[in-house]
Amino acid sequence: MIMNPKSAPDQMSISRSDPTRALARVALRSIGVVAAVVLAACQFFPPVAGHVSELPIIDVHGHLQQAMSAEELVRLMDEAGVSRMVLQATHGPQRGTDAQALSYARKYPTRFVPFIGFQNRPPIGPPESWRNPTPAALAFLDGVEAKLRGGGFSGLGEIVLRYHGHFEQGRNCCPEVDRPADSPLMFRIADMATRFQVPMIIHAEGEPKVVAGMERVLKSYPNATVIWGHNCGRQSAEAIERLLSNYANLYCDLGGMTYTRERGYGASWPRSTPWTFPIETGFGRLLAEMKELFERFPDRFMVGMDVYFNEAYRFFPERVHRFRQLLSELSPATARKLAYENAERVLKLPPAPRQQPLR
Repeated sequence: MIMNPKSAPDQMSISRSDPTRALARVALRSIGVVAAVVLAACQFFPPVAGHVSELPIIDVHGHLQQAMSAEELVRLMDEAGVSRMVLQATHGPQRGTDAQALSYARKYPTRFVPFIGFQNRPPIGPPESWRNPTPAALAFLDGVEAKLRGGGFSGLGEIVLRYHGHFEQGRNCCPEVDRPADSPLMFRIADMATRFQVPMIIHAEGEPKVVAGMERVLKSYPNATVIWGHNCGRQSAEAIERLLSNYANLYCDLGGMTYTRERGYGASWPRSTPWTFPIETGFGRLLAEMKELFERFPDRFMVGMDVYFNEAYRFFPERVHRFRQLLSELSPATARKLAYENAERVLKLPPAPRQQPLR
């Protein structure tokens, strides 16, 4: 029977006349809240298919901050089942360094892959230094080349060309960046990558002028391995398909492209444009066109967590889990390739351990 609200006794009168009924009602209400929370969690964290639950994951788009120890990184990786992580020193406010990345890789050679960091390097900051390289910019690149000749480094990155700036509460970041890909400085970097046969990870939003510049680099240096971060600049499946069809030296990493409780680097953050597209629904389901793209080009994509700030490592397990959810929608062969096989091939790594502890 549905009672008229005006005639229904209030909770206080029930509790005075019948405490048992009052407690039952409170219990039912609590159960309802818990059920709603559980339902929301199930929607946000759908189950992971068995064939990906224990796949080793290689984090191709990792960063390194001074405050994060190698041991703590290894602990986080073990908990999430991440076998290896690319270390791109952040320099600047986070104060990570190339020497730190190299020392971590020497201490844990099967876990870390050190890149020479390009972020927050003043000599190559202004766009003018890319169009007309200054003596300081050229000296910086001479230093990069010396590090490559010295050995130990496996790549260059993250090379930030076009970045949508945003404000981070309590953090000294994150300014707008607009540097030309079609420029003498970028060409010299691509030349180094070609000569030393190391990949470059590039951040370049998929705006028309940016894509045109990136295509010039891809055409001019066909033997340079280009890993275009964030699903090739967060472009549409159609746009990425065209690029992958035309350039055999191009790969896309999916760094930070998952939605978690923190946020997701999809179409709306840090800025929504006509050229930015997500890869998932926001609830751990691949968009149909992205799933089709990954299956069509299974050898050209890799995953990455993109933890830039030290305090954001609390979301590291969640980011890894989200990628496992997305991988579980792919065929087992494609899931393996995105999880670790492509990274092993592109980064020239020995085979990853086939099982990591998942605590």
